[in-house]
Amino acid sequence: MTICPCEGAQHPRVLFNPPGRATLAYRVGDYTSFRQALLLSQSGEVQLRSWRPGAQADLAVQLVEWWAYLADILTFYNERTAQQTYLRTADLPENVQRLVRLLGYRPRPAIAATGQIAALTKGPLTVTVGYPVQSKPAPGKTPQIFELDQTTELLFPSVVALRDPVDPRLTAQPNSLLLQGKPTTIQPGDVLLLLARNPAHPNGSLLVQTLQPELDPQGKINTRLTFTPRSPYP
Repeated sequence: MTICPCEGAQHPRVLFNPPGRATLAYRVGDYTSFRQALLLSQSGEVQLRSWRPGAQADLAVQLVEWWAYLADILTFYNERTAQQTYLRTADLPENVQRLVRLLGYRPRPAIAATGQIAALTKGPLTVTVGYPVQSKPAPGKTPQIFELDQTTELLFPSVVALRDPVDPRLTAQPNSLLLQGKPTTIQPGDVLLLLARNPAHPNGSLLVQTLQPELDPQGKINTRLTFTPRSPYP
């Protein structure tokens, strides 16, 4: 029968890991067990028979504790290394990839998410958007930040963008323009101002004659605008 719990301490610990475990027990001891083992006399030891560790200001006890600290740290890293050696117990992504790479598997690199956003301006000013866009998070969530693919100009709501001529047939008609979608702010008889994209080119004006819906090669509805020039236009 042992009087002090330290007399019954087992050191080193017996390692046993049954199959199917998510973690491994690989430490033969910790600071407490190493300290107890270092303070106990070995079988047949006579040099330190008369030494009795003191409770205060004992340099020998301090040296023992230093070694116990070192042993505790070394066994901790030994256990962490053993954990990362097996696929079931590895918890670091780079170690899991290293293990599956032995089978010839190469994971695909991460791909950033993409999406489309819509924005409207309030006022006659043109706003250039070229900075990161932040989402409005739900309560308790962190916002997501997206980078724009290219700088974009937000025009006044009554301004209609001219569709890029992806097909030569779209601009084959003289004195006509193809507008995106179905504009509601333009009527026959209106006078429109054409703004040149190149500042070196002059602006122009035209008188709207007719507005007719037209399908493009992709099947989208646009509007064909015929006009009478009022001044040279770009």
